[in-house]
Amino acid sequence: MTTPAPEPNPDAVLSGQPGLAAIVLWASGQFSTLEIAQVLNFREDAVSRTLHMSRSLNEGRLTPARKRS
Repeated sequence: MTTPAPEPNPDAVLSGQPGLAAIVLWASGQFSTLEIAQVLNFREDAVSRTLHMSRSLNEGRLTPARKRS
């Protein structure tokens, strides 16, 4: 007997560990926003908003600013 999947969390953006996980998974280039949402049990629009916010805070880059050599 299988148990039903939990309801997705309706939060508008991801924060803390889920937010960081979404950014890391997206930056890997291996996962879509839908796949990330399914793994983290959040809505896809929340994942998208989180990634957009991260880019906005980092001048268009998804990862924190680093000095280029």
